[in-house]
Amino acid sequence: MTHSQPSEPAPPEPPPAGGALAASDAFRIAFEHAASGMAVAGTDGRWLRVNPALCQLLGYTADELLGRRPQDVTHPDDVARELEDLRRLVAGERASAQAELRYVRKDGRVVWIQRSASVARDEAGAPLYLVTQMQEIAERGPALAALAASEERFRALIESSSEIVTILAADGSALYTSPAVERVLGYSPEERLGRDALELIHPDDLPHVRRVFDEILANPGAARTVEFRYRHKDGSWRTLASHVANRLQHPSVGGIVLNTRDVTESRALEAQLRQSQKMEAVGRLAGGVAHDFNNLLTGIKGYVAFLLADLPEGDARRADVREIEKAADRAASLTRQLLAFSRKQVLQPRVIDLNATILDLRRMLQRLIGEDVEVVLHLDPELGAIEADPGQIEQVLMNLAINGRDAMPTGGRLAISTDEVELDDAEARHIGLPRPGRYVVLAVADTGAGIPPDAIPFVFEPFFTTKEPGKGTGLGLSTVYGIVTQSGGGITVDSRPGQGATFRIYLPRVAVPTPEATTAAPAGPPAGTGTILLVEDDIAVRRLARRILDGAGYRVIEAAGGAEALRLALDDATPPIDLLLTDLVMPQMSGVELARRLTARQPDLKLLFMSGYAADTLERQGALGPDAPFLEKPFTPAGLIRAVREALDGRGPGESPLNFRS
Repeated sequence: MTHSQPSEPAPPEPPPAGGALAASDAFRIAFEHAASGMAVAGTDGRWLRVNPALCQLLGYTADELLGRRPQDVTHPDDVARELEDLRRLVAGERASAQAELRYVRKDGRVVWIQRSASVARDEAGAPLYLVTQMQEIAERGPALAALAASEERFRALIESSSEIVTILAADGSALYTSPAVERVLGYSPEERLGRDALELIHPDDLPHVRRVFDEILANPGAARTVEFRYRHKDGSWRTLASHVANRLQHPSVGGIVLNTRDVTESRALEAQLRQSQKMEAVGRLAGGVAHDFNNLLTGIKGYVAFLLADLPEGDARRADVREIEKAADRAASLTRQLLAFSRKQVLQPRVIDLNATILDLRRMLQRLIGEDVEVVLHLDPELGAIEADPGQIEQVLMNLAINGRDAMPTGGRLAISTDEVELDDAEARHIGLPRPGRYVVLAVADTGAGIPPDAIPFVFEPFFTTKEPGKGTGLGLSTVYGIVTQSGGGITVDSRPGQGATFRIYLPRVAVPTPEATTAAPAGPPAGTGTILLVEDDIAVRRLARRILDGAGYRVIEAAGGAEALRLALDDATPPIDLLLTDLVMPQMSGVELARRLTARQPDLKLLFMSGYAADTLERQGALGPDAPFLEKPFTPAGLIRAVREALDGRGPGESPLNFRS
């Protein structure tokens, strides 16, 4: 930048102050020969005298500078500062003024100046002259360039960061908000500027956040991390985690600094994991209780059968025994629900057509939910097959239909639909599925009252219900959850109050296997003949089973566990064993391990496993062949006799239902 020659002539020599200025040769010599630039100006700021060092610093001659004002050669961005310092000096508000300013030389080059100015006054205190001293700051230019580059990098870092950077005043108003606020919360930085940063925090979280803010405010330099819910511009709530630091005393900050990130998705995944772990723990408890309860029910149902067999027709006591039998059946049904929830129910999966299952069940569903609820089907005609236990899929449908009916006490519509979807890894994880891929979707939607938002996270928990006392056990949806997850699938619920609820079940799509030819099983020995090694750790079940088998004509050798069974089987005094009838889950040695050891010595040994549950269906199938003879507890005497007969007749020599792991 260049400046034109001054149009006004140079002012005359200033009058001496009481003769001191003109008479001071020492001052004149110091002024003329000073290494730093010096100037004497009137109270209007115009230079009356300049020294050679100042002329050299600015590139002008003395004649060109005399009569000019400092602001004439000051960088436009620094003029306001220059004028304010002049005003304060003349007004007597300040005795001196120091500043770092940019001056523009005659050749246009900008130089940084360290300027110090003061006022000479007369005896009455009136201002006479301004005396200014100026020294170039040679290193300031490169330093400022480096600072500018650093600031640009910092700005780019802040503005491209996924975290929201906010600077708040002590009253909580926003002095600065980075552009990330729009990506995370939907607001532009301008919309939040000057607003109270706490006004959009969830009411339940606000007291805690205020306490943290007050603690930070009271302790300069303090820092804390706080988590809270914040309202998005679309009205939804996002979970944010903020690192809050008090930098009010920092000269270049002067505010409360917040670095905020959106943790909504990660917190949802953590909640899903905790929920899964909780459900798994409750499931283990439910499975253990159900297993023990099934042993008790086995005894009850068995002895009920004995009583009915001994009581003649027409005996009044038969009605009482029948009531006991019905109660035991209801208890067994409840136990099956617990096992389904805990994913320890013994399933018998096979490839099925879901559409056909729904069509077969439609009439029963209509009778089940009543005529005031319309059942509507939307079935994909190209739907693929699934592998599941048909009876359990029917139970899933019935439980969801009953749940929908209860949500529509005055009638409505129940829509059942099927479809196929391809899920990527993220979608599968969100639903809780083990892997991505092709899934068959079963959706059951009602037009009922809907589910309150705060209840949705708990709908699959056992014994949780939104129904009135006495209207539900709280096991319906937890049973559905157990069956679906045990079958390798996942389930979601979408509901709003007053807008019904939709449950979607995702089950892996499978290829339809080619039917294989079957050969008739060879005929076995006549019913009631043969030796059975009965292994059961529950004494009541073992005594009942022995009584049933003895009554059917079998020779029975009983053992309370695997070790005792092995000892008896290897005893020379023990007659040849035709069938091993063993519980699956026993202390010290499982039924599978016992079968492994005995069949290693006797490959043609017949096997029949029994249990109230398997430790896990997939694990069971990893140890047993899919067609392994299995008897589910609780069983009746007739059921036990039939299972034993089928096990004895079901395999030829050398065939084994065990797929032992190596």
